[in-house]
Amino acid sequence: MVTKLYIIRHAAAEGNIFLRSHRWYNGLITQNGRRHIERLEQRMRSERIDRLYASDLIRTMDTAGAVSRACSIEIIKTPGLREIDMGDWDDWSWGKFAREYPDMYKTVFNYADWSCPNGDSIRSLYERTNNTVDHLLELNEGKSICIVSHSVAIRTIMCHLYGLPVEKIYDVPAVNNASVSLFEFEGGEFREVYVNDFRHIEDLPVVTARRPTGFEGDLLLWFRGVESEDDISLVENFWSDAWKTVHGNLSRYDRLSASYEIKRIYSADRDSVILGMLGDKIAGVVLCDSSAEHSDNSGHITLFALSPEFRGYHLAVQLLGQAVSYYRALGRDTLRLRVSEKNTRALKFYSVNDFHITSTDFRPGDTQYIMKRKI
Repeated sequence: MVTKLYIIRHAAAEGNIFLRSHRWYNGLITQNGRRHIERLEQRMRSERIDRLYASDLIRTMDTAGAVSRACSIEIIKTPGLREIDMGDWDDWSWGKFAREYPDMYKTVFNYADWSCPNGDSIRSLYERTNNTVDHLLELNEGKSICIVSHSVAIRTIMCHLYGLPVEKIYDVPAVNNASVSLFEFEGGEFREVYVNDFRHIEDLPVVTARRPTGFEGDLLLWFRGVESEDDISLVENFWSDAWKTVHGNLSRYDRLSASYEIKRIYSADRDSVILGMLGDKIAGVVLCDSSAEHSDNSGHITLFALSPEFRGYHLAVQLLGQAVSYYRALGRDTLRLRVSEKNTRALKFYSVNDFHITSTDFRPGDTQYIMKRKI
């Protein structure tokens, strides 16, 4: 009796674009990920699924919704299908990993018995995911079942399906976001039908970072706070440069007010002035005014700016990821910021990253939009 096992990786999620270690961290599906889900739903309408199981995290549950709607079947939450637990290091930027553990960074999942503090090892993940899958196969003999899981978790599952020991995990190919793989199980043996089928989304754009001229190394930001008065001055320089970029001159720029605001925000919370570092260079700044109170429990971003040297390399989204992480930890529900109608580049960036204009502030010579994003 043949049992069919469909394996789907979740659609593009925040960790994928913010370049952060989102394992058990419950990040959201991105705008492009929602397109993945729409296409996945269309693709799965031609399949028959008897049981649908998904890791209980937001990104897998949302992706499983595509199969649920396409096949008119309920989702069964299955924590055993969760990604590897990164414990104390979950939600770290990959730039922080690369800086603090350069030798381990590129081989972090290659060693079966390695684990980060309070997290899983690859071996324990292998045992958890495959005990779960074996149990589901036993429950559903002769049926078609679908599981929705995560990148490393799926690798451990496929390692088991191919009959490989956990030490051979990286002999197993990686699978793309929203991809579908199919195996058949009969008489105690698995047969691969297809793996990593993503034809339903292959025409969707994928944005990748370009390398700045003369810069060596991966384009991964790490983040630090203000360490000196010089850093405060640098933040003010970012503010004045951002103003000049939008308005063309500094005739209405108030340097004293900007300096006061930076120091006020920094005094309220020293973690609120975030410097995005590329190597040893300050690539960007996020100024989070956590003391600002709004009825919608939003976290206000006063300044969001990249150095002219690093504009155009798709680094800003990593800055955004750090701001999201900062305000989520404070229990905020949304991000909030102001954007000049003249700043077309910023308006496009924020729109692509799920900000929406909620109101307009008409000011003499500079209409500003209030934009918000759920977090």
